[in-house]
Amino acid sequence: MFVSGLGFIMISDEKFIYVYNNDEKILYKSYFGNITIYDITSSWDIAIEQQLIPQGTIGVINNFLEARFDFNSLNDFKKIPEYYQQNLNAFSGLRFAIVTVSPKDMVVPVLVKEYDKGYESRPFSTVEAARQWILERF
Repeated sequence: MFVSGLGFIMISDEKFIYVYNNDEKILYKSYFGNITIYDITSSWDIAIEQQLIPQGTIGVINNFLEARFDFNSLNDFKKIPEYYQQNLNAFSGLRFAIVTVSPKDMVVPVLVKEYDKGYESRPFSTVEAARQWILERF
């Protein structure tokens, strides 16, 4: 669905929503509830398949403020950078901001950042700080 000024809003499942801001060239992706590695990768599969990352996109804000990571083991986090690196045709050069305030969940983006290759990621505790980091690049 396209919304004036925003680009599009797409709700998929009940675990995530995409909102694209045409002016900022940022994809906002919000997650809800308990989120598994499968939820993360399959939601990106949908975004790639439905071309929800338009040419010219400079970054993605992954908002986990209303979600919690539900991983089988701490090592599950490695599947996130592996997925991004396997899909550099969609993610190359993007900045990924991961927003969460839970101390338990904050460790995930900190660890993911250590494996960045072909894209950048960084943890944040507010959407506004994440937005500023993405926009400062341009």
